[in-house]
Amino acid sequence: MIKTTASIQQQAKINALIYGESGAGKTRLALTCDRPLVISAEGGLLSLAGHDVPYIEVSDIKSAREAVGYAIKHAAEYGTIIFDSLSEIAEIVLADALQKTPDPRKAYPEAEAAVTRLIRQLRDLPCSVIWIGKSTVVQDDMGRRIYTPMVPGSKFQDKLPYLLDLVGRLVVDTVAKEDGTQQLRRTLRFVSDGYFTAKDRSGKLPELCPANIGKIIERIGRPSAE
Repeated sequence: MIKTTASIQQQAKINALIYGESGAGKTRLALTCDRPLVISAEGGLLSLAGHDVPYIEVSDIKSAREAVGYAIKHAAEYGTIIFDSLSEIAEIVLADALQKTPDPRKAYPEAEAAVTRLIRQLRDLPCSVIWIGKSTVVQDDMGRRIYTPMVPGSKFQDKLPYLLDLVGRLVVDTVAKEDGTQQLRRTLRFVSDGYFTAKDRSGKLPELCPANIGKIIERIGRPSAE
């Protein structure tokens, strides 16, 4: 049966990976999300202290599976499920694979396949899914230093953006105010300048976005004519 893309509904949810340096404020992005649930493998929730944000702590493969099971079962109760972080969860999955298969040549592909299945399984939930990631620097074929999400295995690093609608880098820099003084600025960047990994499947996001997940979802959900 032939369909037309005009019938595709504007989505009020996203499946995204946000990565950045330590201390950039990645975890705090939960405060900009609709009805968030944080699944924390980092243990660094101090930035959310004093706010009423529900969370589940993950420390090993058993607790990770339980948390994912809860997220799938109760997804309709939340607007956003945040995994903090993909980097740590991937390491937990890899550690489990190495325990079962000590040969890294077998364990790494098994771990990659398991995390890939997880991302694909969760992207069909009726809510937004945000993966938080650590940042690392790799060298490309031209010798350039490229900022990219930190996950085990270079092959998985290359594959990761294809599994998500959005990949954004959280950047903290300084800008000049009208009075000449400097102020900190936090932006999400989904359009790459060639020196960091980024992706915007919607094609609706500007070069610099506010560090606010709710506003990004709102912008993506607008009709293209706006």
